Amino acid sequence: MDPSVTEEEFLRQLLSSNDKQPEPHDPERKSLLPKPGHCIKTRTSTDEKVFINICTSDQIPAPRDISEDELEKIVQSEDPTKFRVPMSLGVPHAELDKGGKGCTVFDVVINKQFYDKTQRSQAFDLFFLTLVFDGLENKYDMTFSRDTIVLKNRKFFGKMAEQTIRTKSKPLIMEMETGEEPSLQIIREPPEGRPDFLVAQIDLPKVKSAKTVDLDVGGDKLILLAHPNVYFLNTNLPFKVNSAETGAQFHRKTKVLTVTMPVADD
Repeated sequence: MDPSVTEEEFLRQLLSSNDKQPEPHDPERKSLLPKPGHCIKTRTSTDEKVFINICTSDQIPAPRDISEDELEKIVQSEDPTKFRVPMSLGVPHAELDKGGKGCTVFDVVINKQFYDKTQRSQAFDLFFLTLVFDGLENKYDMTFSRDTIVLKNRKFFGKMAEQTIRTKSKPLIMEMETGEEPSLQIIREPPEGRPDFLVAQIDLPKVKSAKTVDLDVGGDKLILLAHPNVYFLNTNLPFKVNSAETGAQFHRKTKVLTVTMPVADD
């Protein structure tokens, strides 16, 4: 080491020279630069802030094209043909939030065609998010809250970085276990004529806490996922409902989720 060069300058030069060295070619790996899709904000079980960047790349293969009905049958089947969704789960990287506090960011990359499908379909979106959370939790031994917020004004949080993915050997596949369809009863209020409300009563005997349940109500659809892959419900409602005024309560003793949905005006 040149005595006229400080230790900090020497380390900087060393890192710079290392960056210029060509990496050996690995035929079983390739690099990709993901494109931003949208960003999800959540927290860990220890209340640490986490952002998940959902990104796309044409270098990630698309899963086979199936309908919502096929997806529902696969999830409900006792011995389903696995629906495989290739994805790349990036390593966590530390960033600063807008308040200057540290947070953890994960980049998840999927095929652009499948990403577009999740944006059009509530069922596929919930299914995909389940795969993402289960995959990150299993890979990094963490637990995430399912209470999420999609950032409206940011498609990507932190710095965009290349990912290295395998092309052989270890497949980039996440699989979802089967979830049984829970018992459902829909009550009209009033029972005669056009109702003002629809009340859905869903039996969830295996659910311990409402925090493990994702509920999505919109238009004439009600979709429910209970984690970890316990229940899956995708049902059509007899009338379109007002999702903004819909309320839900979970009774811990009876294990019944009651969803009250005002019927939308024609």
